[in-house]
Amino acid sequence: MLHYIHRVDINNIGDMFCGYYKYFYNDLKKYNLMIHDINNPDFNKIYKNDTIIFGGGGMIDCQDLWNNYINTVLNKTNNIIFWGLGHNQFYNQNINIKIDFDKVNMMSIRDYNHESGFRHVPCASCMIPYLKMKEDIKREIGIISHKDYIIENNKYDIITNSQNIYEIIDFIRTSKVIITNSYHGIYWAALMKRKVITMGYLHSNKFEYFKYTPQKYSGNIIKDINNSKIYELALNESIDLTLNYFNEIKNYLKETQSNLFNISYDLTEKYYNDFQV
Repeated sequence: MLHYIHRVDINNIGDMFCGYYKYFYNDLKKYNLMIHDINNPDFNKIYKNDTIIFGGGGMIDCQDLWNNYINTVLNKTNNIIFWGLGHNQFYNQNINIKIDFDKVNMMSIRDYNHESGFRHVPCASCMIPYLKMKEDIKREIGIISHKDYIIENNKYDIITNSQNIYEIIDFIRTSKVIITNSYHGIYWAALMKRKVITMGYLHSNKFEYFKYTPQKYSGNIIKDINNSKIYELALNESIDLTLNYFNEIKNYLKETQSNLFNISYDLTEKYYNDFQV
């Protein structure tokens, strides 16, 4: 059996689209796939020979509870894949439980040049087809604010990361510059070749490891825009790295999951259908 664990938070669109099974439905549908929320994994349904994929999102060192849940799963099965997980320790927060990474069979993190030395594989939400939509500029500057850390603003158009995926991507494609304190706001805007400026409260170390680095707000927005970079190859590079890693996952599954089943999780079909554009 194949288990997939990520953060299922319907109010944070980045978390929802870190369920990477959504992008590879046709390849995974032959396995008996069970989806778990990292906040409440069903440990009783995980067995020694099952394969577990953790991915993606900021699940590493976000809280002791999650680290403990991850370790519990690591002790229940011999087949563990980390797929583009991110470090996400909140500033001024102590983490006392450490993840036993030695028990992970396939290891990748979304963090670029992280001091752990773990392999970098970007967030697989680069596979969202909407990211390839053509631009239609309607505003010079738009703000995507984290829903929990609102950017104070009375000058520019603003949305939050709790809105649906089409609204967020459409907002990016119609903006020339994106100001944000949302991880996926930064990531998706960079993939869509936008200049990106971080503003407001950046609450954890997850913002320290972007390959496509945003410009930090200095107080002079014009200067910051001029200093911002556009990453022309970001989307293609991210897709290539994601596909390469998934091909390795497929080979691993062939070796560890010899039985073929049908998808059993009803929302998997729903999310797959959402991508038919």
